[in-house]
Amino acid sequence: MPNASLFGKKMRILPSAFFVLYFVIGLLCASSYGLGWDDEWSRTDTGYINYNYIVHPQRGLAKQ
Repeated sequence: MPNASLFGKKMRILPSAFFVLYFVIGLLCASSYGLGWDDEWSRTDTGYINYNYIVHPQRGLAKQ
């Protein structure tokens, strides 16, 4: 039964081919995304605010 063996090999390759194709499409689409002009400000400013909130809690903002 050579056809059954050929069918089994195709069924084993199909999921791998799907995920490789999915990965390649993802790589091609990823170049469209980048950093916004305010990402650095947002990251540093929000991080500073959160750091101060956690390290130096004010009465009324965080329960002790």
